[in-house]
Formats: sequence, C-alpha cells, structure tokens
Amino acid sequence: MLEILGRVEQTGEPEQFEIRLDALSIDLSVKAFSATKELLLTVFENISERIRAQKKLRRINEELKAYTHSVSHDLKGPIGTIGLAADMLSEMGARVSFEDAAKAAKS
Repeated sequence: MLEILGRVEQTGEPEQFEIRLDALSIDLSVKAFSATKELLLTVFENISERIRAQKKLRRINEELKAYTHSVSHDLKGPIGTIGLAADMLSEMGARVSFEDAAKAAKS
C-alpha cells in the first residue's frame, strides 16, 4: 500500500485499489489523490459487506451451475424419447389421439 501511495505522491496520478486487513477482519477500498506535492488525500471505504456478498454470490452460482448440469443430464433421456415419439407421429401423418401418442412413446 505504501508503494502505491508513494507513486501517487510522485506522479500526481490518482489510484484506487482494494486491500484486506486480516488483523481487523475488514476489506477496504482505498482512493488516493495528490492535491499538491505536499498534500496526499486518501479515502478509505469499508467494503467488507460487499466482499462477503460477492463471495456468497460466487458460491451460489457454483451450486446453481452444478444443479443445472445435473438437471440437463437427467432430462436428456426423456427429451430424446419425446423427440423419437414426435418423429414417429410425424411419420404417421394422421391425427392421433393423446392416448395413441402415449402408447407410441412407450413402445
């Protein structure tokens, strides 16, 4: 952090970065500005809640990905059967009752 603040002081270019203070268990967003050669302004914002929410969202997204993969895999068989039944009905070319279609799908 001191390296970045030194760079801001020397170049006059503002910088923004995030740091984790493990000793305090907080995450900070740091914005540093060089107002003059002798004046360095630094703004600290506690972003711990945002970081926790992002980690939770990542975990939920990973769980959702695993779930959708499982559901997709589980539906491949039934969807394939439905597709075959639809092809058979299309080849029959005639109007078929729901009961007849169900029987065709089972065979």
